[in-house]
Amino acid sequence: MYGAYDKWLKIYTLGNVFYTLAWSLYFTASRIYVKEVLGGTFTDIALLTSLEYLPALFSTVWGYLGDILGRRRMILIGFLSAPAFMLIGFTGLPWVLILAFIASLASTVAWPSVVATVVLDIEEYGTRKYSIYAMGGSIGWGMGSILMGFLYSLGGIKLVTITVAVFMILATTLFYSVYPKIYRQDVNVTVGEKQSLKRILENHFLMFFLLAVAISYFGLEFSYNILSIKLYNELGRNEIYYGIVFGGVTAFLGAFFRPIAGRIVDLIGEIRSFAITLISYTLLLYGLAIAKGWFMTLLWIIPVYPLYDTSAITIASKALPPGLRATAIGTYGTALSIAGSLVVIAGPLADILGVDKATMFSSILQLLALIMMFLYYGLRHVLGKSNSN
Repeated sequence: MYGAYDKWLKIYTLGNVFYTLAWSLYFTASRIYVKEVLGGTFTDIALLTSLEYLPALFSTVWGYLGDILGRRRMILIGFLSAPAFMLIGFTGLPWVLILAFIASLASTVAWPSVVATVVLDIEEYGTRKYSIYAMGGSIGWGMGSILMGFLYSLGGIKLVTITVAVFMILATTLFYSVYPKIYRQDVNVTVGEKQSLKRILENHFLMFFLLAVAISYFGLEFSYNILSIKLYNELGRNEIYYGIVFGGVTAFLGAFFRPIAGRIVDLIGEIRSFAITLISYTLLLYGLAIAKGWFMTLLWIIPVYPLYDTSAITIASKALPPGLRATAIGTYGTALSIAGSLVVIAGPLADILGVDKATMFSSILQLLALIMMFLYYGLRHVLGKSNSN
C-alpha cells in the first residue's frame, strides 16, 4: 500500500512545486507591474489583493461540490486559471484586476479537492502525506521568488505571465492525471447540502477553531505585509538581499521543516501543536516589532508557519467525516479568505499606529485566537459538568 502511495504522492508533490512556483512568480511580479509599469495606486494593489482572496470565501462550497460531484472533476477547472494568468501580462487596468479574479477563482475551485486527496485518510496514516506534499509548496514558492527577477529582466511581465501559465498547466495536469483510483468517486447525491451545512454549524469545535484561525491569520497577514517594508529598510533597501530573505531563504527553511512539523503533530497532537504555534507567533511578532538590522532578519526566517499550517489542516480535516473531507478543507480556506480580505481595511491602522505598534497589535491577536481555543474547552467542561448533574 505504501509503495502505491509513494508513487502518486511524489508526482503530487511535484505538482505542488509547479503550482506554488506559478503563484509565487505571479505574486512577486504583479505588484510591481500594477504600481510601477501601469501607474496604479496603492488602492489598485489593495483591490487586487481583495479580488485574489474573494473566490476563497466560497471554498466551503467548492469543497462541497467536490465531495458530491467528484473531486477529480473539480480539479479540471484549475486549467482555466492558465489563460487568465497569461493574459495579465498583455493587458492594463482594469483588465488585470478582472483576469486576476478569474485566475484565482479557477484555482480556488480546484484547491479543496486537491488537498482533500492528500488528507483523505489522515486518521490512518497521520500527517506524513500532507507534510511531504506541503514541502513541495515551500520549495516552489522559494524557486518562484528567485526566478521572477531573472524572467522579468529577460522578457518583462509578458514572459513572467506566460511562464506562470505553463507551470499552472503542468501542475493541474499532474494533479488530474495521477489522482489515485481508490479515491475516485461517482456523483454522490446522498450527501445533501442541508445535511452538510448542518454538520458544519453543529460542530461547535469546528466553529470555535475557524474563528480562532480567522483572528490569527488576519494578524499574520496584516503584520507580515507591513513588516515586509520594515525588512526592506533594515536590509539597506537592497533588492537582492530583500528577495533572498523575503522569499528564498524563508521558503527553503520551511521546506526543510515541513516533515519535522508533521512528525510533531503526529507525536503531540494537532490541538497542542496549533496552540504552540499561536504562542510562538505571539512572541515572534513582538520580537519583529522591536528588532532591528540583521537580528530582525534572523527572526523573519524562523519557520513557524509549517507547524501552523500542518496542525490547522489536520484539525480541519478531522472535524468532518471522510466523505466530506473536501468540504472540511473548504471551511478552512473560507476562514483564511475572510482573514485575508480584512487586511485591506486594516491599512489605516498601520498608518496611525506605525509598523511596530501595529505589529504588536497582531501579536495580541494571536493570544486572542489562543483564548478562543481555551474558551471552547472551558465551556465544554462546564457544560459537561452541568449535564452530569
